[in-house]
Amino acid sequence: MHRDPAAYERAFRFKTSLPTKALFYASRVFATRKFAGDVKELRDGVEQVREANESFKFFTTNDWVFDNANCQKLEQFLNSSSDKRADLANFEVNVKNIDWKPFAMNHAYGVKRYVLNEEAALPSIGYNDALVSMKKFGFYDWAPWSKKVNWYLETRTADDMKKILLETTSVKEAMGEMIATKLAYYKNTLKLDVDENNIYKEVRKEASNSIGVIMADFNPTSLKMMATSMVKIFIRIYEKIVVNETQVEKIKALAAVRKGPIVLCPNHRSYLDFMVLSVVTLFYNIDPPHICAGEDLMHIKGVSPFLR
Repeated sequence: MHRDPAAYERAFRFKTSLPTKALFYASRVFATRKFAGDVKELRDGVEQVREANESFKFFTTNDWVFDNANCQKLEQFLNSSSDKRADLANFEVNVKNIDWKPFAMNHAYGVKRYVLNEEAALPSIGYNDALVSMKKFGFYDWAPWSKKVNWYLETRTADDMKKILLETTSVKEAMGEMIATKLAYYKNTLKLDVDENNIYKEVRKEASNSIGVIMADFNPTSLKMMATSMVKIFIRIYEKIVVNETQVEKIKALAAVRKGPIVLCPNHRSYLDFMVLSVVTLFYNIDPPHICAGEDLMHIKGVSPFLR
């Protein structure tokens, strides 16, 4: 601990600020682009810490004594007569009655928004726990006629999508290049005379299989099974799922007039991110998103067809 502010400034400069700057400039010359980007984030983080320390210096470098004697006298004065008690109801002076959780959340918002100058939304406005609604969701609420959940999306079938994609110009050009490459390999390297039509069928089948792996095949029954089972799991493993309903309403309004896709980007804290996102969108009566998943998930027997 540095009791002297000047000593703290020197320690911070020589132990943190200068080494980080040196690493940053060195990474721009010798390191890979990814590593240089990580070092830049580190440097920016160190600068934010320095700015935060500077902003709170008045509070952290002085000794403070808190005395609430005047607050107690004010409360006694307001309780002295009935006409003054009305003012006490509007002007809370007892810190025991402060709801500290939203107080701390709003304080954290202020630090993030005005000290660190980062994008932030007021946590006390529009935020609610989605698990509360999930726990109240009964058997009949899952029924199609309840209209609380949109089970039936207007999507093309998997077979229709395959036909459309296989007939697109870009896919045809890619298939043509593969056919030419294979024909050249068979004729020039293996010295084999092969039928071009057979090569075409082979490449088309390969393209069809690839499309089948990466393409969603929407099924309301599978969606119901996933949603009902995941809700039970979420209720057990999560204390709450906080949703910014103000932003959700904006997404719903955007979805109503959109002319193209809406891209939702989870921060990928875990492999449950896309499951949580899908269930939450269902509960807010938004079309569940198609998920861009890694290839490792698309080749698990029994799991990948269900996820698709």
